Amino acid sequence: MPMERVTLAFEAGLDGFWLARWLETRGVEAHVIHSTSVAVNREP
Repeated sequence: MPMERVTLAFEAGLDGFWLARWLETRGVEAHVIHSTSVAVNREP
């Protein structure tokens, strides 16, 4: 059975955005996530 869709999400670092553009030109749906937009519990 052939793969119909590839989706990737990753945290943006120095290379995050060019990598997303490169992947999308090759048919991979790429979502770049900025680290400060991810909700985390910062309590000790």
